[in-house]
Amino acid sequence: MKKRISLILCIILVFSLLPMGASAARVVLSPQNLTVDGRAVECEKYNIDGSNYFKLRDIAYLLSGTANQFEVGYDPDSRTVTITSGRPYTSNGEELVVGLDKSETAKPSTQTIKINGEINSGISAYNLAGNNFFKLRDLGAVIGFEVDFDQATNTAIILSTGSAPNPPPAPQPSPEPSPEPGNRKLTSKEVFDQCSPAVFYIETFDASGDSYATGSGFFIDTDGIAVTNHHVLENAISATATLTNGKSYEISGVLYFDRDRDYAVIRVNGTGFAALKAGDSAAVSGGEVCYAIGSPQGLQNTISNGIISNPSRTDFGGELIQTTAPISSGSSGGALVNEYGEVIGVTTAYLASGQNLNFAVPIHAVLNESKLQAYKNGGSCQTLPKYAEANAYLDYQTRPEMFDSMVYGTTGYNELSNGDTAYGTIVGDRWDTYYVYCNAAGHIEAYLVTDGGTKYAEDITIAATVYNGDEDYILGDYIAYDDGSEGQYLCCVVPKPAVYEISILSYELYESENVSMDYAMYYVFVPGDTNVQNTTGSVGEKEDPPQSRQEMAFGALKDWILTHYNDTIGSTADKGYFEEKTISEGVERTVAVIYSPGSTPAEDSLVVYYAYYYANGAEDYSYIWISPDTQTYRFSYYYYDENNTSEDESFWGSALVSAPSFSGRRNIVFTEVSGSSANTMNREKITTLAMISFCNSLNFAEYLFESKLQPNGEYSLSDFGFNPDDLTVPD
Repeated sequence: MKKRISLILCIILVFSLLPMGASAARVVLSPQNLTVDGRAVECEKYNIDGSNYFKLRDIAYLLSGTANQFEVGYDPDSRTVTITSGRPYTSNGEELVVGLDKSETAKPSTQTIKINGEINSGISAYNLAGNNFFKLRDLGAVIGFEVDFDQATNTAIILSTGSAPNPPPAPQPSPEPSPEPGNRKLTSKEVFDQCSPAVFYIETFDASGDSYATGSGFFIDTDGIAVTNHHVLENAISATATLTNGKSYEISGVLYFDRDRDYAVIRVNGTGFAALKAGDSAAVSGGEVCYAIGSPQGLQNTISNGIISNPSRTDFGGELIQTTAPISSGSSGGALVNEYGEVIGVTTAYLASGQNLNFAVPIHAVLNESKLQAYKNGGSCQTLPKYAEANAYLDYQTRPEMFDSMVYGTTGYNELSNGDTAYGTIVGDRWDTYYVYCNAAGHIEAYLVTDGGTKYAEDITIAATVYNGDEDYILGDYIAYDDGSEGQYLCCVVPKPAVYEISILSYELYESENVSMDYAMYYVFVPGDTNVQNTTGSVGEKEDPPQSRQEMAFGALKDWILTHYNDTIGSTADKGYFEEKTISEGVERTVAVIYSPGSTPAEDSLVVYYAYYYANGAEDYSYIWISPDTQTYRFSYYYYDENNTSEDESFWGSALVSAPSFSGRRNIVFTEVSGSSANTMNREKITTLAMISFCNSLNFAEYLFESKLQPNGEYSLSDFGFNPDDLTVPD
């Protein structure tokens, strides 16, 4: 508080030094655009009394590395801003940030301005919210860069064609920059010499410290921001980046990742790295020469050449660059570069069943100026253990509780990390279930205390088992801790990497008493140590725990169909509720939900069916299999038209889709396809038709929940992981 008060007093004193009686300047946000050496940039800019003012550090940042680069410094004791020509600018991470309008804070700067060691009183400067903004033409005149204006496009133009005047005596030499890519086509040797220092070898390790996987990556910024494939790091607990000079650096975490596009932006500890410049991958054309640089089979610093086979291949669910430049295991995450030494893609995959069928994620999907600036500004950097854990939960998202919390005394997600403490309340017959990810073999320990006294402490317990497996639960034992508290201790061996569920329950008392007690549970995972004994044995088969909402919703719809079915399928065992309607002349629609019993209740399924039949013999329909205990569902779609071509045209596709991530705005990716036209039909059209069919069928199931089951609205598709409000395919 004292520090804040002192700051306020300081601001008041500064304001008191401003000249009295002077008319206030007219300050507004400038509507002008800005280009620097032909490149459009976004930054803060204000129009003050008819002239444009730019933040000093923004201009220094934009000109760093040019003939007109300059360093910016500040001496708080003398309140002096220093500008030193000819020196590279040192970033403070706050450049090119466009925020709220600060025009009301504008005051003429009272700070002393020294340019190359001499006080300059003629340059115009204003202070806005603590930052100095300089008149652009004044700054250009003293630094040496050219300033122009294009009235037709309302654009201020900066050209770094001049030489910085009056350079300081004997400046510290800066590293000699690499040849600027993009000026001319390079030979393969020049590409290798220029680009390979920015590409590195990745080795990842599991929780036990054992080598797990290898891959490649490349720097996009000299301060350690780099790119690789998502799959290279997804299960890593630690990882290193080894440069071509043999030096290794720790990969500290992940700044951003996209599982579907298979890329990750990472941070490598260190600075001063060689970095690649991004090319325009959207402008790549077939037949252009390209090079892949990476570490295939662990052979670091390998370059291969080829051509662009297809600049925008979409057959695999997302846009990819297809190339003949060889890509092998270990090349994943490397750089695909053009003849100008610019990176145009992230080498990702190859088809082993074909010849020279290699693929890269286009760099424009990963990187642009605003994204790079966001990565530089920091944000949240997810550590590799957290990254592995988060991806494991995404892989295991078939469990509804992982995304709709079944912890009744708490809020939010019930996923625990190593060392977390969970707090909650046991109420009646509710079981609180948490999920933990163990990346290696080892053992789980959990310590539970309650406020219920001895009677409850002996009965309430914790139980652990492999998520979605056949293993019985391991129960904790009652224990009196050294500090006098009472509770439960659980020890459970983890024989292999897996997600485990840890439940807290009152196994007997809920049947006779209205239990309500608070608890705290501390969880720890010890990798590598399996030489421990499980605590008390089994609580029984997994049918013993109370049913989840998904199981209850499934049972309610199943029971309704068994009492209201209007047709049987194949045999009397499969019963369905059908609704048929004539949509227009020659067009019939059929929708249904069919109950198909399994050998056990857990293997029962509900099939949601949606079909169109046309008078000319064409038809299309979809099936969705919904089960009581998983939120990953199999979708199948069929299309047939006997009159579309000279031969019958047919397509069948199947996809495994996770309900929590399913949306009508996101196309599915078929993992299995067949049919006479499977490889020739327009895939975008067929996936759109499939999405419409899938969404309509799910909306029919939601209609049954809302209109047919009693009480109305008690259950919903949301109990199965879907968002009923997100089942619309955009036009």
